[in-house]
Amino acid sequence: MTPAQLVEGVLVSLGQLIPNTRIRQQIEAAPPLTSSGFQVTEGRNVRLWFCPGPDQEPLVISLEREMGLTDREMDLLRLVPPAIAELSSAGSQAFLGLGLKFSNKIGFGDLLVARFLDPEKADPEGLRIGLLAVLQDLSFRYYEDKRCSSGFCFTSDLEAFTAALSASGFLYSPFETPVDFHYDLFSSPASFRYVDGRNSYYVVDAQLKLHGIVRLKNPDQYSLVARLRNQHLKGLLAGMPGQPWVAFVGLREEVFVIVSPEVQLKWSRNHWQLRDRSLLFTLLARFGLATDLQELLVSLFFALSEGGLGASILIPEDSAVLPTAIGKIDHTEVGDHLRALIQKQHIAELNATNSLLGIVSSDGLTTISRDGRILRCGDIIDISRAALLQSQGGGRSQAGIAASFFGLSIKISQNGPVSFWHRGELLLQF
Repeated sequence: MTPAQLVEGVLVSLGQLIPNTRIRQQIEAAPPLTSSGFQVTEGRNVRLWFCPGPDQEPLVISLEREMGLTDREMDLLRLVPPAIAELSSAGSQAFLGLGLKFSNKIGFGDLLVARFLDPEKADPEGLRIGLLAVLQDLSFRYYEDKRCSSGFCFTSDLEAFTAALSASGFLYSPFETPVDFHYDLFSSPASFRYVDGRNSYYVVDAQLKLHGIVRLKNPDQYSLVARLRNQHLKGLLAGMPGQPWVAFVGLREEVFVIVSPEVQLKWSRNHWQLRDRSLLFTLLARFGLATDLQELLVSLFFALSEGGLGASILIPEDSAVLPTAIGKIDHTEVGDHLRALIQKQHIAELNATNSLLGIVSSDGLTTISRDGRILRCGDIIDISRAALLQSQGGGRSQAGIAASFFGLSIKISQNGPVSFWHRGELLLQF
């Protein structure tokens, strides 16, 4: 692998890992005059530098976002210079093993994720990424026409972790003897049918030994919105010893690593992305939404995204000034009565009856006031103004841009991405 290939692999991986940032690079002598380093710059942005090879000048990379970077994003980016130093050192096994993947612009994200999940550097070769590799492979498999899924709960302090499980909402069932992790773990159907990565997970320690299974005691208490928000995993993560994380196969060809309900890593299409939901809370707070409403809306956005349900949502700056509707998705008498019932209801009430997902994911624009009430739903709006700004994209994208001139517009695509627009400008995309 050449230094140029290494740099290209790093830039591609960073662009995927830290979304919605502008990444710039240049070769210069980086202050202070060291071979590698990391700096937080004005506006909570980041500047880092490293030598991509022997006798090479430091390469400086800056990552910038109008809203700044989050603490967890900075934690991950701090790992870049030392990871490069290890990879470029002579005789590095990790360098040799990842050489082919680097040339294909894939491998650096794997390495950074492994380091991010190992803050104490107990696994210098990143072997625990093998847990994620078998889940990546499983995400492409079907059994009896059903997508396969399973998952792991990792802890570096097994004894303390299992002792604390009694108050977690999970039941721990230990194996008679620990089982060594191996890459053909999911070669038999029982291994993923009995441990599904939805309500049950293998418990794994830092030596990659499987010690048993944790199962959710009362899975029916969590709605789909709560599950896709990872609320059911709080008992395994919040305040638990051993720096735990949970990894599982998603609803599609993807793998999730949940560090906390707010921070997750998502692997999809051969790339990792760090998804720090605190960015969304910051954005919603800018638009004056109360904390409890922020929580419900963030849960809703990700439930729609992970569930493959498209939606167009507007949170207007002024509830009295809304986009002109040129039609409705349903002109029937029943449709008119249903809209009359839904409009003016609070989204918390609709969520409590498990009605919210179906309403918001219906075609047309749903308008929600800043105090959480549905003002209108099923609107077809004029998209001509959006067409002047963006010539590409489907009707939902065009409607999202057009609605953004009236407030914060959110477009959730059926294939996953969540986009936030304001006054025709894309603010964030997850």
